[in-house]
Formats: sequence, C-alpha cells, structure tokens
Amino acid sequence: MAATHNLCDICDQRHVTKSSAFWCPECEQAFCDDCNTYHGFSKLSKHHVTVSIKDHLALSSSISQISNMCMEHNEQYQMVCQAHDELLCLKCIENHDGCKGIIPISKIIENVKKSSLFQETQHSLKDINGNIKALRSELNKQQGSIKQQEETIFAQISDTRNKINDHLDTLEKKIRKEVAEVTAKLNYDKNQTLQILESKNDSTKNAEQQIKDLEMYATDIQTYLGLRHISTEAAATESYLKSIIGDDCMTEITLIFKIDNKIDNIINGVPAFGSIKAQKSPFQLPLVTYKNKQAQLVGSRLKSITDIKLRLRKTIKTKLLNIKGIVVLPSGNIILTDYSSGNVVVFSTDWKILNTGSFESAFPVDVTYIDNKTVVTTSSTETCKGVNIIDINTENVIKFIPTSALCYGITHHNGILVVCASTMGIFKVDPQNGASTGIITTDLPSWSYIEMFDDKIYYTNQQTETVNCCDKNGKAIWTFKDKNILRNPHGIAVDNSGYVYIACSTLHRVVVVSPDGQQNRQLLSSDNGLESPFAMHYDRNSNCLLIANEKQTYLGVVTDYRIYEMAATQELCDICEQRHVTKSSTFWCPECEQAFCDDCNAYHGFSKLSKHHVTVSIQDQSALSSSISQISNTCMDHNEQYQLVCQAHDKLLCLKCIEKHDGCKGIIPISKVIENVKKSSLFQETQQSLNDINRNIEMLQNELTKQKGSIKQQEEAILSQISETRNKINDHLDELEEKIRNEVSDITAKLKNDMNQTLQILEHKSGNTNDAEQQLKDMDRNATDVQTFLGLRKISSEAATTESFLQSIIRDHSLDEITLILQINDKINNIINNIKTFGPVKVQTTTCQTSRQA
Repeated sequence: MAATHNLCDICDQRHVTKSSAFWCPECEQAFCDDCNTYHGFSKLSKHHVTVSIKDHLALSSSISQISNMCMEHNEQYQMVCQAHDELLCLKCIENHDGCKGIIPISKIIENVKKSSLFQETQHSLKDINGNIKALRSELNKQQGSIKQQEETIFAQISDTRNKINDHLDTLEKKIRKEVAEVTAKLNYDKNQTLQILESKNDSTKNAEQQIKDLEMYATDIQTYLGLRHISTEAAATESYLKSIIGDDCMTEITLIFKIDNKIDNIINGVPAFGSIKAQKSPFQLPLVTYKNKQAQLVGSRLKSITDIKLRLRKTIKTKLLNIKGIVVLPSGNIILTDYSSGNVVVFSTDWKILNTGSFESAFPVDVTYIDNKTVVTTSSTETCKGVNIIDINTENVIKFIPTSALCYGITHHNGILVVCASTMGIFKVDPQNGASTGIITTDLPSWSYIEMFDDKIYYTNQQTETVNCCDKNGKAIWTFKDKNILRNPHGIAVDNSGYVYIACSTLHRVVVVSPDGQQNRQLLSSDNGLESPFAMHYDRNSNCLLIANEKQTYLGVVTDYRIYEMAATQELCDICEQRHVTKSSTFWCPECEQAFCDDCNAYHGFSKLSKHHVTVSIQDQSALSSSISQISNTCMDHNEQYQLVCQAHDKLLCLKCIEKHDGCKGIIPISKVIENVKKSSLFQETQQSLNDINRNIEMLQNELTKQKGSIKQQEEAILSQISETRNKINDHLDELEEKIRNEVSDITAKLKNDMNQTLQILEHKSGNTNDAEQQLKDMDRNATDVQTFLGLRKISSEAATTESFLQSIIRDHSLDEITLILQINDKINNIINNIKTFGPVKVQTTTCQTSRQA
C-alpha cells in the first residue's frame, strides 16, 4: 500500500483533487469530509466505521496492509464460516452451502480489541517470551555444566598422572585430547540448540510486536486473520520447545573419568589410560502455555493435506545446466549445485549470484549446510566417491571424507551428516573426524535423496518407486508407493508439520504425503511450469518450498493460510487514481484493500456495496507491521473477499468457496467471527502463548548455557586429573594423555557449539515474539475492529508456530543434559610399556530438572 492516503479516493475517481480526512478499512478507501458524509449515509457503507487518516497511519504496515477483500472474488468479506474458520464474501458462501455457523463479519469484529481472543493472544506472546527465556537459561546452564565436568575430568586425569612416572607423558596428551573431543562434541550440540532457540526467540518477539500492532492499529478482520497466523506459528514454536526438553541437547552432562586402579603398580602393557564419552539425560522443562488453543472465534487447527496450497512467488532462470542439489542457508542465501559443470553457486536472497566455486573433480550432487559459510556436497563418480566439506567464502574444500560407494542425497541433523549411498544404504558421518556409522544397510539405487525431521529419516527410492520413513536408528515406520501418482521420486522435503514433498521427474509433478504416510495428493504439475523436477528443499524459516528443474528453479510458498502482498504505500486515493486524479488518501479500507481521499471515503460510506466497511486512517494502517498488514482477506482461489467462515474445516470462504463446502455445518459470516476479536480469548491467548514461548526459550537458552559451562568445568577437571595422574607415571604416557585431553576438549566444544546454535535461534524467536506483542498494542490503539480481527489471526498463528518450535527442540533432545564420563583403563596403574591411551572419558547425561512454565 501507499505510505499515506492524502487524497480522497472518491474525488480522485471523479478527477477532483481533494485531501482526505477519513479512512474506511472495510471499503479500504480514503474520503474527504464530503465523501465521508456520503459514505456514512450510503446504504452499502452506512455501517462502516471510518477513522481519521491520522489514526489509520498510526497502524504499522504489517497491520494496515491486512486486507478485508476476498482475493478470489475481489469482493469484501461480509461473513465468516465458523465451520471452516474462513472469511467469506457473498460469492464465497456458495462454497459453504450447508455449513453451519456462517455469521456476519460485523458480529465477530465488534469490540474485538476488548475480546478475550485479543487478551489471550497478548498472554500467549508473553508466555512464548518467557518460555524462550527459560530455554535459553537452561542451555546456558548446561553449557556451564559441561565446562565444569570437563574441568573435573581434566583434574582427575591430572591427579592420576601425578602418581605415576614420566613414562605416561605421551598417554596424558592422548587422554587430554580425548577429553577435549568429548567436550567439543557436547558443546557443539548445545550450541546448535542455542542457535535455534535464539532464532525462535527473535520470531516470538516479532510476533508479540505484531499482536500489539493488531490491537492498536488493525481492523477486526485484520486482527482476526493476523491472529490465526501468529497463533499457528506460536504453536509450532511451543511444539519445538517441548521436543527439545527430552532430547540429547538438554540433558545435563557429567564427564566421568575413572583412573585405572593398577596405574600406580603396573606400567608395561597398559593399552589405554581410559576413555571419555558423553552421557545424555532427557531434559524436563514444562513450557508456559496460557491456554489450550481452543479458539473462541474460529481457532487455528492442524492443517490437513487438502489445506496445503502453493502460491508461486518467483520463477528464476539460473542458467545452470543440471541442478541436482539446492539448500537455503540460515542467512537466506541459496546454494545450488550444477552436476554438469561441477559448480557450487551461491545466490543472494534476491537471486543474484554472489560467488561460484568450481569443483569439477568432485562433481557435486546434493548439498546441505553446517553453517552460513560451510556447506557439504556429495560426489558420485568412481574417481571421487565421498563427501566434500566446502568453505563457500574461500571456495575451497576443507575436508574430503572418502566412502566406498557413490554418494547422492545428504542432510545435516544435530551436527551429523546423513548420506544416501548406492548399494550401501544410509549412513551417518561425523564431519569433525570423518567417522561413519551405518543406519540402514540396503541395496539403495542411485539418485536417492534424504531428509530428516523430528528424529525421523525420509528418503526416496527410484528403483522401488517409494518414499520411506524410518526412525533415526533405521527402524521402518511407513512406506508410500502408488505408481499412479509417484514415479521416479528424487528430491524430498519435509515441512514444519511433517508433511512430505516429493519431486517426481518423469511425471513432472510434486506430490505431498501426510505425516503418517496414509494420504497423498498432487500439488504441482507441468501445468505449473515443472519440467523434470529433481532437487527440492524446504526452508523452515521462510516456509518456502524450492523445486529445481534442470534449467530453472520454481519457488513456491507452502502454507495453510494465504499470503497476499499488497502495495508498499498508500499515498494516493485509489479511487481518484483510477479516475486519473491525483489526490492524497486519508483513509484505508481493509475490506476493499483501497486507500480513499475524504470525498471517496464519503462515497464509499454511502455505497451499498461498501457501506458496512470499517475504514481506518492511513496513519493507523501504516502503523501495522508489514507481516500483519499484508494479510489479505481476499480469497486467493477466487479473488473475492472472504465473507464467511466454515467452522467445520476452519477455513475462510468467499461466496464461491461455499460450493466446496456443500453440506458443511457451521458456516457463518466472517463479521460474526471477527466481532470483538481484539478482546477475544484467542487474542489474549495468543499474546500469552507468545509470552510463554519467549520465557520458555530464555529458560532453555539459560539451561544450555549452564550445561555448556558445566561441560567446560568438567573438561577442565578431567584435564586436571589427567595431569595429576601424569605426574605419577613416566614419559611413555605423554602421548596418551594428550589424546584423552583432546578428546575431552572436542566433546565439550561440540556440546557447547550445539548449545550456542540453539541459543541463537531462541534469541531470534524472542525478537519475533516481542515484535508481535508490540503489534497487538498498535492495533489496540489505532486499528479498526476489522483490521484488529485480521491481524490477530496472523499473530496468533505465528505464535503457535513459535510455540511448536519450542516444543520441538525439547522433544528432539536438543536440551538433554550432558554428563561427561571419563573412565581410566584398569591396567594403567600396572602396565606402562604397552599403554595405548591414558584412560576412558565417558559422558553421562542426566535429565534436566529445570521447570518449564505452564
């Protein structure tokens, strides 16, 4: 939209330049005083609530740009189908024949800023922030614990070493290296979880700001649509937080280092000083949840496979000859591999080439990333079989890990690479030391691709024409096979809800399979521009599905809600501009999605079609953040305004949509749903959910940080113990001591790095939640009920996504507490000449007892 609405839209259409003074969110037009008067007396618009341009402009763009126009029919939303949770224009209602609960949208948006939904959304955002804070605290605590355990183990190693002679010098180095490796691995795991938590934290803070914008600036319909979006994202974040509490990343770490009882007496023949390992305990943290997401108006629900829609955002001709791999980095940059030229190409977020690395000898196939500067490709030639770790900044191969089979699909999960290899099956590779372990041993064909989500492995098999799902240990869960819809499956992706997307090259289509493998349907075909689609990637941050043909890339958005991008500014009256009259707009109608000058706003108010529209000032509209204001109330299928809501399917309906809802019960006008949306329980619950998520994220971040510190302390303790033991044995143990100390350091470093990554993600989520809280405040101050209703739906949906993420990082063991265990070889006190290692270091994990707020 335009940034201002200085001219009256009605006068502008009449080729009269006249300043606007009012904005109608329902007509989405600005009116001058005269036109506003007409608008107020018109049968169509007499019930519209107009606001001053000043108030309209006070809304952030994310709220003000939320439209109440049905995109499918290009008509205003007038009804809400509660059965489908959809806004309906009059044409939409045809698709909801038989639906119950179809109510006028005016009934829903009445007093929306005072509704329980509005307040509950605010509470949800606060809860999300609290959950993020709790998770961050837990991560920080775990980092400290890892450090403490590392120090304890080093101290134990040092104490034992001081009791033996100089022959143990070499062994002491070895054990120190082992300790370092154990602690590095532990720290890496913790850092990864911390980075995710940081991102979730930023997202949740943004959602909280959006909630505030909705409350202050948005109309009810904008609030309602925004709230649905925010609550869905908050639920996803909460799910993530719950998931990581029980995973390895949140377990408290105890590094156990046991000195061999014979080390003081027997020197010759000791094969090892000891060993070190990280033992994990499930992390228990109750996340803050203000409510069970039972939407008072029309709440968000889990999407079904029929809800999934792709909206084409962009088609890019990359000029690459044979794209076999595609991935989006955390920074948003895109990596493509060209199998024909051997190039790895880095694109910016706007698809400009940043650099091109040539790796002709490697013939890169699939690609995944470790961080923003490090990617990993597979190679599938007889002269080059293995995995390439590449620095995209220097365009150099940092490490090549050879394999015995040709490698194709690859993914990165929790610090481990998981690879598909022909004739060999699926195996995991540690990128730090190159160690590989088999997961599934099978005669896998070439060009199989793989993805991991929620501790599950998904991979394609073009020979059997199947998509397979198994747990992280390779145990089969389900297999999907249907030759009528699935042939030559290659690229595979999994979204945040567990839906699986497969690229079928010979049929030129993309197929989606439900999380349980029981349902499927075709999403895209050659009619959508697909031609032998091969590589595919789902970006969890942007909710985008990238599909690569051999010579072009198709970029789509996978959502269970529709995204409508409005104009960036609203400076001129849309009505006047169509009449070739330049006139500043003063009002915005979210339902018409148009800016009006005062005259046009007045006409808009009198029009039979728009008399019930609620306009807001350009200032209030502009005060809404873009993420809220760009939520459209126009049906994307029919380009008409949502007027009804089908409660049975939780969908917004225009009048044409209602045909697909024949027999549905609960079809109500959208006006009934958005009435009082800002004061609804859904609004309040979404706010509280976002607050809970932020608090849980912070709690988890603190716990991970604490665990990282504990790992470091244990690492230092083990090294100290190694040194003490080292002083009591001879120089022969020097090498083994260094080795075990390095192992301890590597393990703790890995644990700390994992925690830091999770902390970073939590910080990001916290920021997003704070933004959503501010958006709620903005909507409460300046938005009309319609804007508040639409914005509230978006914010509550985003809050639900963040909540789901918070639950997921607890569920996937990202916050498991780590115990580093160092065990000294029993023979080290008696045998020295044959000592191979200073001693074992083990990681013992203990369930974190930090209480998640509920």
